[in-house]
Amino acid sequence: MNIFYALSEGRGRLTETNLSAFLAFLLTPQAAHGFGDIFLRTFLVEIARECREEERFQAVLVKRQITVQVGLEVRYDGAVPRTVDIDVQVFDDATAQRKLHHLIIENKIKAGAAQTEQLKDQFDCVLLTLGDEAPCPVTAVFLTPPGDARTMTVEFDSLQLDKTSEHKKAWLRWRSATESTTSRTIVDLIRELLRREALAEIEPIGDYTRHTLKAFVQFLERVIQPPTLVRSRTGTDADSVIVQREISVDGGRFVIVRYSSDAVKLFDAETEQELAAHPLLRKINTQYGLNIPLERGPGKPINTRQLGRKVLDALGRSATGTM
Repeated sequence: MNIFYALSEGRGRLTETNLSAFLAFLLTPQAAHGFGDIFLRTFLVEIARECREEERFQAVLVKRQITVQVGLEVRYDGAVPRTVDIDVQVFDDATAQRKLHHLIIENKIKAGAAQTEQLKDQFDCVLLTLGDEAPCPVTAVFLTPPGDARTMTVEFDSLQLDKTSEHKKAWLRWRSATESTTSRTIVDLIRELLRREALAEIEPIGDYTRHTLKAFVQFLERVIQPPTLVRSRTGTDADSVIVQREISVDGGRFVIVRYSSDAVKLFDAETEQELAAHPLLRKINTQYGLNIPLERGPGKPINTRQLGRKVLDALGRSATGTM
């Protein structure tokens, strides 16, 4: 049993806050996971690489133990208050408490959740609020699903930082879109932790924690999807995708998906928002000249599943030149 699948069913669906909480738990050295700051170190190394400044956290990484304060849903009261999903403050040591770095992590689990200038506004608010403290480098981390959806790219690009600035930004994904992806992801970092434990490079991890990490990786692989790959909203294999096809209508891009249960759903390809399928399927039928009859007989209109299946079949024949 995968507890993450069970918790994501129905009204208990896992949200950005839930996933942020689990990541914050992994980043907290003193948490009950039992592997101290090992995952945090790997995370900082990857963030430095994404910032194109591989020595960024070197003064921290050489320490025997890293002292951090990890906050979840931290509110910053600027002119327009902003909330940071995961707030990580790195200190010199447990006694001096001189802050060396400050990381703010903006978490997205769907491309459609991106907002045009949210990352910029959040960064500006945090920097303004920290103005009364001793200055330290701030790193804005944009954590998203795989891919480069326009909505995510626009939000990331909204934060413009001078190359000479001590402040940096990094874009990290929950999981890879393809096997050829070079940047490491949260899934990759967890797998590295599990690999190192298996090879006895680090202290043993408790059985419960190890199995929980494996379950979390499997959950992320199934649920956190690129915008162009739509799956069952339950995150399980109970209703797997049989066929899907992306199509343009009236300047918009949509994805039609048929599931093993015979359900047919239609999504906005950019935002992943599920849309009422029947009206758009009728429009596709008309605009693409599919000539699909909309009635099974006099006064017997075909339903969404029937129309969707016929539209997908017709589009498939058209794509192979057999229509």
